[in-house]
Amino acid sequence: MSNYSVKGLGMMADDIADKYINHELEVIYRHLHLAMEIELHKVARYVTKMSTRNLRPELVRIKFESFLLEIKNGINDCGWGDPDLKIIDAYFRVNGPN
Repeated sequence: MSNYSVKGLGMMADDIADKYINHELEVIYRHLHLAMEIELHKVARYVTKMSTRNLRPELVRIKFESFLLEIKNGINDCGWGDPDLKIIDAYFRVNGPN
């Protein structure tokens, strides 16, 4: 499935994510917002008005957790360190992988 461009969505997502730079939970917040952005782009194929409250939480969670697993398994090496890996492990201990 192809995504549609949503004017301003990328900038808005970056503005939100930038607020969490150097925050102890940056790895969580950044990838949660990225998962939501990706799902919004998918939705844009079918509607012209949308809201994050209309996203399917399970689809956002699947994408979000796939990002975290990539980091944990060394597939996505964007400079995340041991503290970030510990946060990811803690997330999965509480939520379990889907």
